[in-house]
Formats: sequence, structure tokens, C-alpha cells
Amino acid sequence: MLHAKLATLKSIFRPSSPTDDVNLFRGRTRQIESLLTGIAEIGQHPVIYGERGVGKTSLSYIARTLYMSMHAGEALSVRVQCSDSESFSEVWTHFFRSFRSEVEALDKEQREHMKDVVERVETLLMFPDNDELAVHDVVEALSLIASRKNLLVILDEFDRLGGYRETIPFADLVKSVSDDLVPMTLIIVGVADNIDGLIQGHQSIARNIRQVAMPRMSDPELAEILTGGFAAYSEKTGESLSCDARTAASVARISQGFPYYTHLLGGAAGAEAIRDGETVVSQATVFRAMVRAVEDTSHAIRSSYTEAVSARADAQLVPTLLACALAETDDIGYFSSTDVANKLSEIVKAPRQLGHVNSHLKRFAGDPIWILEERRRGERSIRYRFRDPLMKPFVLIKGLESGMMPESYA
Repeated sequence: MLHAKLATLKSIFRPSSPTDDVNLFRGRTRQIESLLTGIAEIGQHPVIYGERGVGKTSLSYIARTLYMSMHAGEALSVRVQCSDSESFSEVWTHFFRSFRSEVEALDKEQREHMKDVVERVETLLMFPDNDELAVHDVVEALSLIASRKNLLVILDEFDRLGGYRETIPFADLVKSVSDDLVPMTLIIVGVADNIDGLIQGHQSIARNIRQVAMPRMSDPELAEILTGGFAAYSEKTGESLSCDARTAASVARISQGFPYYTHLLGGAAGAEAIRDGETVVSQATVFRAMVRAVEDTSHAIRSSYTEAVSARADAQLVPTLLACALAETDDIGYFSSTDVANKLSEIVKAPRQLGHVNSHLKRFAGDPIWILEERRRGERSIRYRFRDPLMKPFVLIKGLESGMMPESYA
């Protein structure tokens, strides 16, 4: 019985996998509306971009679910996860394999209806003329599919392809399918601060791209993930589980805009409450669950943190990194050494000057640690931010777990 309850909870709070259930997806109303508007218009192709961990892939899954429901039985959706340094040709080789799998999942009548298209698309994408896949080959293949099925193609983790040379053919592809009025939509998803950082050469296709920026989630949106998740659990199991507004706000604040951590803490705290027979998840429950949450955090995050704070005998490394996580930042996440020194003074309850933090900041930003990145404005003006934005809430959780968090943060 307990195992079944925990399994239900895990199906709701999913930090390690994207959400594809519309009923469990919270917030992002503006982004969903923008995405669906782009999908509905022929010649428009959405590009979803933002920091790692803000829910871009989940948004694309929700778009896929809504698209398939709007075209019940008449649509095909193909998702391709891009890999490091893949070429244009390799991406479309992966597309064909996924496309074939989607067709094979159809009923017998529909499979027969698509049989000749699959064969022709295979010839175009897998055995191109001159052994070099050209943009017009892909356009022809997509046109063939779209002539039989409403087509949605999602290219996820697009940023992993690399720079200018790798993305230019995709810009040409977007322009071609738009100019030819091919009845299909291409959604590009990737990590980037802006559209320029994701797809190069886009100036010529500005009218064909619908930019869908994914900022960090607001605290109310994150709190809704928690309260809505517990409500969904109660509905599925018939057993009451909830949390008060203060607890939801506390988890949202720790999460720093990232749904990953809200799901992580929500799942861990909910499991703690279920095991203890509690029906209300309190702040005390969340604190008890933090050890479990830390253990369940991405291995890469945990390893980077451990290497950063324990590579040498220095008791100030841990509080200094916590001070970095608490420091005031600008709009794109950068903070100054002065901000860090001020927060460190608050943490250790003793005055700390720049000399106490500069060597640590250089260590965190240098090889082989690379936990921070620098932005220089002249030789004396250096600002820092976390290279992986998901590291910051992890540092805060470690600070709360250890009791090192200053009273002003509670």
C-alpha cells in the first residue's frame, strides 16, 4: 500500500523527466498561448529558449499533447533529441527513425496509408543524392509526410549542435518550408540567453520564427506546482495531502525559479509526510526531506559542489559558496565580490572584507572547478554568476540542511 502511494506521488512530482500531462502542468499560460498561436499559423515555427532547468522540454511536450488532441487521429508528432556536435544530416537520420517508429505505432489501416510515404522519405533522408543531405531533400520529405498527416516536429536540445555552421542549414530549412507553405510546424528547443544564441542566420527568417522565451518561474507559479501536485495526489488516491501557503512559499523561494527543485522538494517532502502518516506537509517536513532531496539531485550538480568545497582544507569554502548563492544579482544573474563579502559577514556573524572572498571566487571560477563564470568590465571590475543556474538552489538547500543559512533568509 505504501509503495503504491509513493509511486503515485512520483508520477506527479517528476524532477528528472519532463511533464507531459496537461492536468499536472502548472503556470506558463502566456508561453502556452504563444506556442499554440505559432503552431496554428502556417509559416510560423516556434523557438523555445531559456536557461537550463526552466521547463522548456516540458512545454514542448505539453504543446505536443495539445496538438495531438486538436487533430485527433489525423496528426503525427516526431521528437528528435539532438546530440553533441551532430551534423544536419545526422539529425534527420534520427528524425527518420523516430518517424518510422511513430508510424509503426499507428493502427493497421493508417500504417498501410503511410507505407509509400515511409519508403520515399527513407530514400530521401537515408540515401540522398551525392551522399550529402541537402535542405531541399528534407523539405521534400516533410512535404510528403504533411500531405498525409498534420505534422509537428520537435528538435530538442538544439544548442548541443554547436555554432554557426551547424545551425545555418536549419535556418534555411525554416525559410524553405515557410515559403513553400508546407503544412507542418517545426519547434526548436534549446538553452540560450536569446534567439541569437540558439539559431544563427535567423535574420532572414525573422517573420517565420515565433520566439517563446522561457524565464524562470515566479514564486506563485512554483507554489502552484506544489499545492496542485498534492491536490492531484489526493484526487488519485482518495487520501488527503496538502501544504499550507507558508510552506509552499518557502519551497518556491528555495527553488529560485526552477521547477526542477520544486518537483524535487515536493516529492521528497510528500514522501516524508506519507511515511510518517501526516496529511499536511509543513516547513518542518520539508526540512526533514532535504537530506533525501540532496541525495536525489543530479549527480553532476552534487559532484561539482563537492569538488568546489572540499578540494583543500579551507573551512571558508562552504560559507563563501553559500554567500555567492545569497548575493544580490543583476538581471542576468551576475553578482559582485562586494555582494559576496556582505553575505559572508552575515553567515559567519563576523566582518569579512574583499580579501576574504576574492581568492575563493577565483578558485570557483577557475580550472578545474568552473562552478562560476566571470564577466569583466576592465581589469578591476569583475562580476560572477553560476555557470549552471541549477547549482544555486542546490547550494541554498545545503545551507538550510547544515543550519548555516542566515536568520534573515528564513
